[in-house]
Amino acid sequence: MGTVPEIEQAVTRLSKQDLARFREWFEEFDAQLWDKQIESDAKSGKFDRTVAESIADSRAGYTTTSTPNPVAATHPQKEGASSVSSTAIATMTKMMESLPEPAQEQMVEHLRDYLEELQDELQWDILFKKTQPQLIAAARRAKEEMAQGLAKPMDYDRL
Repeated sequence: MGTVPEIEQAVTRLSKQDLARFREWFEEFDAQLWDKQIESDAKSGKFDRTVAESIADSRAGYTTTSTPNPVAATHPQKEGASSVSSTAIATMTKMMESLPEPAQEQMVEHLRDYLEELQDELQWDILFKKTQPQLIAAARRAKEEMAQGLAKPMDYDRL
């Protein structure tokens, strides 16, 4: 196996396509290592004290304030639904504080990526719902054209 400098040199020689494939592979590899570490820490009880303290703090009335949630602005909650509880936020905060600083930074990056993807999916849902009437109308027109013999089978070779 190569040394880090040898691997770095090899990476600099990759084509754009291979570099993109390597980046995807490495991000997945790194995320899997991270997931295994968190799972191991949780199973070993590393977070038990932190979780218990967080629950006790919440029951005693100590809470944290969260930053504005951009998803909540586009997806108002149904009546009777609750937002992320201050207990959950406090628990996550204490769990993160129990990690070394580099691991905290890595966790924040994973959370940012996850929230970004979630917001994209929610935005897609909003846009899809807005265009649903147009899609239904287009499907009806297509059915009518087929019934009138105006539609032709798709020739995929001509696309």
